[in-house]
Formats: sequence, C-alpha cells, structure tokens
Amino acid sequence: MDAGDLEVLSNGFEDGTPLVFLHGYSDMADCWLGLIERLGMAMPVHALDAPGHGYSPFHAGSGFLEQLMERSARFLASLGRPSIVIGHSLGAVQALALAGEVPHLVRGVVLEDPPIGPDLSQWADPAFIHGMAEDIRRVQAQPVDAILARVREAHPAWDPIEFEPMVRSTLLFDPRVAEVVRIHPDTGEHLLRRSTCPTLLLTGDPAHGAIIDADTVAWATALRPDLQVVHHPGAGHQVHRDAAEAVADTIRAFIGVWA
Repeated sequence: MDAGDLEVLSNGFEDGTPLVFLHGYSDMADCWLGLIERLGMAMPVHALDAPGHGYSPFHAGSGFLEQLMERSARFLASLGRPSIVIGHSLGAVQALALAGEVPHLVRGVVLEDPPIGPDLSQWADPAFIHGMAEDIRRVQAQPVDAILARVREAHPAWDPIEFEPMVRSTLLFDPRVAEVVRIHPDTGEHLLRRSTCPTLLLTGDPAHGAIIDADTVAWATALRPDLQVVHHPGAGHQVHRDAAEAVADTIRAFIGVWA
C-alpha cells in the first residue's frame, strides 16, 4: 500500500471491498476507532492521517487539499480495487473530490456533515481559517489533563473511546495547515456534479453545531437527486460521535451491498 508519507491505520483484513476513512480538520486517523469498532465489518479498513495531522508531515509550499488529494489517490490506487470512502467535514470534501477525480477507484462515498453548500465564502476567508488555528494553539498550550476534562465535560454522552484520540489529535495538529486550507466558493457544486457513485450524506442539527441545514440538503439533492440523506436529530458537527450507534447502523446498511 502506498500513501506516500501519510500515516495509515489498518485493520489487517485483505479480502473484500476496502473502507477508507478521511478525518476532519484537526482530527487524526485514531479518531475513527470508535466508529470502526461499532461497524464491526470483516472488510479491509484503512484510516489516513492527513498532512499536518496525527503523524503525517505537512510540506510547506503547497496547498493542504492538494497534498491530501495526491497522496490519498495514490493510496486508493495501491489497494488494487475500488474502495468505499468515508469522510468527515473537510475529509468529506476530499472524499467527494476523489469520487470525481478518480471515479474508477471509488465505489461509494459517505459524507459526514461536509462544508458544502451554495455559500462557502467563510471557508475561503483566510481570517476565518486563521481564527480556527489560533483556537487550536490556545488549546495546545493547556495541560493535557485540562484538555481531556474539558472535552469530557462538553460531551458527556460520547463513548469514552472518543476522548483520548480527540485530545491527542489536537495536540499533534500542525497549525501551519491553516495557512493553506482554502475551499473555493464553487467547490460544493463542482464536486457534487462531478461525482456519480452512490453517495450517503449524514447530517445533524445546526442548532447543535452541524454545518448542513435543510436548505443545503435541498440544494444538494437538486444537484444530485440520487443523493441519500440521513438526518440524525440532536447531533452536531461530530455526527458519528454524537449519534454513534445510529450512524454505525446507517453506514452498515449503506455498505452492506458491497460487504
């Protein structure tokens, strides 16, 4: 398997359709461990650390999405058969990009609350992205025990398996990534129109911090009438953590045809 210098977490299975997980901004591959465990699928599972996340190096001088695209596409090709790509947030944008750019390598896509929609201007705003990086720097300056306690307090309903990887991913995140993370305002429409494989969109509630709202769902399904949408009431942006069992059931049903 070849992902360049991206760190890859794999379960050792060789037979069946591969599942490839792409995490969101400031997370890492280990942040998928809870969902992978709940899915319990006897299939090859691979989770990638994006550049500047976890244990994957970030190379200054080129864009974050470009780096991730090149290396993740190389990894998919090295698997030797089409994969199901599951992405959260920024990782979901990348999953859509892979479905459009290398369609012969992608059998299906699961998108968890991605930043897509008719207005992505804030995601193209350097000040907005810089602010996100500054927030992370402030957290990184705190003692580990304090960070862990705050995460536990903020998410008392989460499975305990989620806490330690989230804290570790925050501490390992390279804030320089923020200098090159940009999502063009037309990205969502472009990617939805280009991708044609079976696609599942997981949404939560904007009142709890989710990105995708009802208007965005209507916009997306107008572009892709075949888009499967499953809403998880009460979940925020971290849908697979906030609605853990329901999300596992939804994804298991979606990928069951390829299992």
